[in-house]
Amino acid sequence: MADTVEKGKVRVGQRLSVTGYRCTVRFVGTLAGVQVPRAEEEWLGVEWDEPGRGKNSGQVKGKSFFEVEVAGAGSFLRRDAIKEALADRALLSEAAQKRYDATAEVLACVKFAGGKELDICGAEEESVPPREAVDVQGMNVAFLDVQAFASGAFVSPSLRELNLSDNLLSDWDAAVREMMSVFPQLRVLNLSRSRWASGGGER
Repeated sequence: MADTVEKGKVRVGQRLSVTGYRCTVRFVGTLAGVQVPRAEEEWLGVEWDEPGRGKNSGQVKGKSFFEVEVAGAGSFLRRDAIKEALADRALLSEAAQKRYDATAEVLACVKFAGGKELDICGAEEESVPPREAVDVQGMNVAFLDVQAFASGAFVSPSLRELNLSDNLLSDWDAAVREMMSVFPQLRVLNLSRSRWASGGGER
């Protein structure tokens, strides 16, 4: 179950950021068999990273729709009420543009050494290569709510180090497989401080 680039789609196991609060989708569907307003509409059952935001453990009026890992950490959200969160899925290439100000000059200057970014900018603008030709060897896109893969012109296939820690990817196996496919020269991939629907818990 790979992390795809289809914005607006939602599936069980997907990671979301709703008004700045992170959660994992545990249920998608109607609240059939329960007498509540708008039960026939599509609802998302989510488990919050911060359990205190939860309202229940996946039940509505005694009927269970999903299970949570932490009791009381679940909530039901109407799909229509969180359209923005579903539409605004950050792609890897978009996160790179955001972090590095979406300019070839900045991207061309960023290098990694011992895990730290070194600012070696200073080239004249006319001497900077076109965006699609930028060869970035190290990139840090941590904490940017990346949910899906896409290489794009801003992320060089010759990338050697990629920090994707603390993001919203949900499938461990797909993340590793996709990154190695898109970036064949990748040597360091940081996926720490993420919660995974497959591959085992938080890493």
